[in-house]
Amino acid sequence: MTTGPTLNFARAAEAVTCSSGTLRRRLYEGKLEGAAKDEDTGRWSIPISSLVGAGLMPATTSSGMSEDEERDSEVTRLREQNLKLLHRAEMAEAISNERGLALDDVRLALDEARRALAAGPQPITALSETPAVAVGVPIASPTPTEPKQGWVARRLRRLL
Repeated sequence: MTTGPTLNFARAAEAVTCSSGTLRRRLYEGKLEGAAKDEDTGRWSIPISSLVGAGLMPATTSSGMSEDEERDSEVTRLREQNLKLLHRAEMAEAISNERGLALDDVRLALDEARRALAAGPQPITALSETPAVAVGVPIASPTPTEPKQGWVARRLRRLL
């Protein structure tokens, strides 16, 4: 016996795409699998799946749309999702390329810093464009002065 939702004859006659006479003939000919007539009440119990299988009723889904409509709707939804994913992939690739260029700049700066450290300390040169200081001329180091004495050292000197 077929399980699933069933219809009585009146409801099945409303749902099918043929006349009630054709439905009745098919029932009596046994062409609708799982259809059964109750011996006590004389009412028919006709599985929806057998009506769809016999081509008497369009296949519908729980949403009330036919299988073709639902399939078309799903294809449209998947196409839209595909376009969104393609756009996201293009954006991710652009960001990746930009970050790759930034990383190349950082690597170049790091190589320059390593070369400078390997060469040792260089004299400090003035980088001013004013005529008073020539560009590239080493700056003279300040003359050493006697370090300032703290309060304790001054106090001790007075006492001694």
